[in-house]
Amino acid sequence: MNYKDNNKVNIVGLLSENNVEQREKDGRKYVTGNIKIRVGESDISIYVFAFDKTKAGTANPAYTQIINVCDKGVSLAACGGDITKATKIRAGSCRFEENMFASRFNGNIVSSTRVSGSFFTLGASEEPKAKFTCGICIKSIKNEVNSDGDETGRLIIEGILEQYNRWDIINFIAESDQAVSYISNNWEAKDCVSVSGNIISKTITNTISKESEGGFGEPEEETRTYNRIEYIITSGSEPKELDYSYSPEDIKNGLADRERRKQELIEGAKKPAAKSIVQDDFGF
Repeated sequence: MNYKDNNKVNIVGLLSENNVEQREKDGRKYVTGNIKIRVGESDISIYVFAFDKTKAGTANPAYTQIINVCDKGVSLAACGGDITKATKIRAGSCRFEENMFASRFNGNIVSSTRVSGSFFTLGASEEPKAKFTCGICIKSIKNEVNSDGDETGRLIIEGILEQYNRWDIINFIAESDQAVSYISNNWEAKDCVSVSGNIISKTITNTISKESEGGFGEPEEETRTYNRIEYIITSGSEPKELDYSYSPEDIKNGLADRERRKQELIEGAKKPAAKSIVQDDFGF
């Protein structure tokens, strides 16, 4: 079964920031950057990229809609955080993508998840939301541990997600007792399932004690705060029957291609001491 059309993210809220740039390359105009939407206490960033013309030479509606946000949308950043002045906005037809790059400091691969989209409606009347529905093949299910190595009670579901021209790996979180119990008892690696849930931004605060340099006094503590986007599963299906799941051969080939892309990124970072990546064929 082809799951690549089952990768849907819908976001409705207030325009928080507009970080879109208009550029030109080889005579073609395009836009790139991100649009942030405030949903409750969370700012969800949406990556955008679109040329002004399609390959057929006609006007690209995605480009037109992104330009419309730039020209007519009023962001919270632009109006000093006044929610009565910021523009309501809906981002439809968004998708999850894996964003991989090689660190130029050590050559290691860094992978994160981003939401990409092109179609925006200003003045949306819907209630604020940041929801997703995806069809995935489970690569692994792990107990989450905190910085001290203690289990948090949550599960990390590493999902293989089919795109139009590649295969990505996205991490989802199960945190409710119902979700954790069901997944622990019914899901396992290589199962194909559908997952739905919410995109949540969390503020994480870590306090680190600096090592003593001798002498006297209490050890110094450094507090670090950062935001983390999580993809929280609120519902999931039973494992799909073989006729309604991914082909094992397709998964094997897709993961092999992902490894190839990782190696190209490492070589592009021009770090000869980059750590080699172990071939991951998912056991197929």
